[in-house]
Amino acid sequence: MQNTRFILRNDDDKCLTLNVEPESHFVEMAQGEEVVVSDTFDKSPSTLRFSRTDSGEAMLTFWPGDGEVRVLKDGVDLLDLIATTAAV
Repeated sequence: MQNTRFILRNDDDKCLTLNVEPESHFVEMAQGEEVVVSDTFDKSPSTLRFSRTDSGEAMLTFWPGDGEVRVLKDGVDLLDLIATTAAV
C-alpha cells in the first residue's frame, strides 16, 4: 500500500469547478478554498485531470484510484456526501 496526500487550492479570482467521478458530482471552489485529498492505494492512485468547459471555464476532474480515498472540503468527505445523495 502507498499513501498520497495533497491539497487542491483555488488561487484564481474566479470559481473553479471540481468534478468528482465516477458519479460526476460538481463542487464549486471559490477563491482561497481548499480540498484535501488522502489516497491509500495498491496499484492505481487517484487521477486528477485539468480541462476546460465548452465556455472556457477551468475544471478539475477527480477519479478515485483502487484504494481508500477521502476528498475533504470544509471537513466533509465529498465521496461520502455523494454516496449519501445517490442512495436517496
